[in-house]
Amino acid sequence: MLLTSLLRRHLLGMGLTASALSTAPAAKGAIRYRQLWVSADGVTHIDEHECGKLETKDFTSTGGDAALQYVRAFSDSDDFALTGLVVTQQVGENPWHFCPSPQFVVTLKGSWYIRTSDGKTTTFKPGDVLYQDNSAEHPLAKLGARGQAPSGAQHWSGANGGPCNQLVLGVKPKIFPASKPGTW
Repeated sequence: MLLTSLLRRHLLGMGLTASALSTAPAAKGAIRYRQLWVSADGVTHIDEHECGKLETKDFTSTGGDAALQYVRAFSDSDDFALTGLVVTQQVGENPWHFCPSPQFVVTLKGSWYIRTSDGKTTTFKPGDVLYQDNSAEHPLAKLGARGQAPSGAQHWSGANGGPCNQLVLGVKPKIFPASKPGTW
C-alpha cells in the first residue's frame, strides 16, 4: 500500500493524471471515458467522465446466455452521427497537432499517451475510450498555427514501448465544439 502511494505521487509529479493510474473495475451501469477538451484560452485538457443516459435492457427473454445490460444507443437523432470507422496502429510520436475530426478512439492493444497543452500526460491502455473534438475546425484552433502548441487547441501523442492498435470512430456531434466536457 505504501509503495503504491509513493508510486502514485511520483507519477503525478511527472505530470501524469490520476485517471491514468486508475485500475478500478467497471462499475455496474457506468461506462467511463476520457474527454480531451479545449478551455476558453485554447489550452487542451483531459478529464474522466461517465457516459450518461444508460437504459436497462433485459435480454433474458431471448434465451441462451442473454442477461441484463446497460445500453445507450447513439443515432443521427441523438448526440452524434457516425461518419467513419478506421483501425490504426500508432508506432511513434505525433508532435503537436489537431485531431482530424471529432472522434472516439478505443485502445485495442498496446499503450499510448496524450500530452495536453496544460502540461499533463495521460496514458491509455486496452479498453480505454477517448473522445476529442479539437480538430482544425475548432473555433479555438486559430489561436496558434499547427506545431506551435501549447496554444491553439492541439495535443501531442505517441505510442508507449511499441505499436498500439486503435479503433477510431469519426463522429459529427450535434453540438460542436462541446460546450463543456462530459455534456453527454
